[in-house]
Amino acid sequence: MTPARPDDDGDYQLGLLDAAWEQAAQHWRDDMARDFERYHWAPLRQEFRSYLDALARLREVLGAAERETGF
Repeated sequence: MTPARPDDDGDYQLGLLDAAWEQAAQHWRDDMARDFERYHWAPLRQEFRSYLDALARLREVLGAAERETGF
């Protein structure tokens, strides 16, 4: 089953990106590939992970607020 929204299953989406990069990295092994991984992919992956962590915390806060207020 494919999730409908990235915020519902961000780990799944990140896994898709990781798999795509791994597949590309098998065939792209030059200096440009190493630069791409170091300066673009790794920072993007870390930002995505930070986004998912922040989103999870926000959803917890919103869930608590909803339970406390009944909305």
